[in-house]
Amino acid sequence: MSFEGIWLPLITPFRDGAVDLPAVRRLVRRYVEAGIHGFVVCGTTGEAATLDEAEQLAVLDTVLEAADGRRPVLMGLASNDTREALRLLRGIGQRPLAGLLTAAPYYSRPSQRGIEAHFRAIAAATALPLVLYNIPYRTGVNIELATIQSLADVPNIVAIKESGGDLNQLMDLIRDTRLQVLSGEDHLIFTTLCLGGAGAIAAAARQVAQTIDAVAIAAMTNSSSSALRVARERPTAPIMGLTPNVETARRLALTWGVHPILTPITHSMTETVAVASKLARSEGIAEPGQDIVIVAGMPFGKSGSTNSLRVARVSRTNAQEAEFDDSEK
Repeated sequence: MSFEGIWLPLITPFRDGAVDLPAVRRLVRRYVEAGIHGFVVCGTTGEAATLDEAEQLAVLDTVLEAADGRRPVLMGLASNDTREALRLLRGIGQRPLAGLLTAAPYYSRPSQRGIEAHFRAIAAATALPLVLYNIPYRTGVNIELATIQSLADVPNIVAIKESGGDLNQLMDLIRDTRLQVLSGEDHLIFTTLCLGGAGAIAAAARQVAQTIDAVAIAAMTNSSSSALRVARERPTAPIMGLTPNVETARRLALTWGVHPILTPITHSMTETVAVASKLARSEGIAEPGQDIVIVAGMPFGKSGSTNSLRVARVSRTNAQEAEFDDSEK
């Protein structure tokens, strides 16, 4: 199971003090149509801490029913008691899930050895893929790089949602572990992609599919041949190159005739695409309402990563995820 792309952490709607399951169904169907890559149920955004076990399972079952296999579903699993986490897992683990999103034990602030033991116990109790969740401002403890590197030898620990806000740790995770790294901070989505990350679990994705009127293509490598191949998919759309790197911008312009735009690395993908869309129209590169193919040049790809292209196409009415193989023929 790959955890690339943009995943939506679902809210949990309520009506008259009870979980509104019909509203859950409507949300899932809406975002399936919008093209979100996958769903996260009962995460921080879903206020899992305020739901009892029966409510959590009811929400999960409703999402699985509404998604109907069209999108993968991650379930949140959080507890500061490893035994309780394992008990909850027995109920959750029977469902057809893409995996589990599990945070470090909160409040008790265990040592790094304790954190590692907690995750290893959960991983040993299930065949489901685990996505670690590092969110120290909620749990009270950071999952350190050495701990994550040690956990990476567990076969079903496959990814991490990084919400620590530390760019140095973010870069180290991408460079020095085999895990797929997903941004958990909306303002660092574009930065994470530039550094070679796999995608994001993004609360802002609730708005992205409705507000961005462009086709955004995020290239995780500096592959000009991939950029050209994607451009051929949209032959009538103007092509723009976004990059925080001057050399990449120069190469896009000289080699492929792409309109380059230098972007701050601190911009999120949403901000960057919005700026590019506005510039394209103000400079006459694109007509109002016309799609734009935006190739984001990534100069900091993970060492040894495969030559691939992760694509997030977003418009007012449609969003899709795709992957293009860029292996040399």
